Amino acid sequence: MSQGHTNEVNSVAFSPDGRQLVSGSSDKTLRLWDTVTGQCTATLEGHTSVVSSVAFSKDGLKLASGSWDETIRLWTLDTT
Repeated sequence: MSQGHTNEVNSVAFSPDGRQLVSGSSDKTLRLWDTVTGQCTATLEGHTSVVSSVAFSKDGLKLASGSWDETIRLWTLDTT
């Protein structure tokens, strides 16, 4: 997995259990991080502009992201 964003980070959020962190960046991606190891576990691509906000659902199984591309995306996390 790639290790970090290639542009500034604009938003971060912890999962409800505190085991993951999501970051949204000007590089148009979201990245999931393992808070124990500090490793990037996934890169989510789909926005066509800056990701300005990120949030986990209460159950930690979904993410929401907002972007300057005037879209909101909902992401379902792979729990396997």
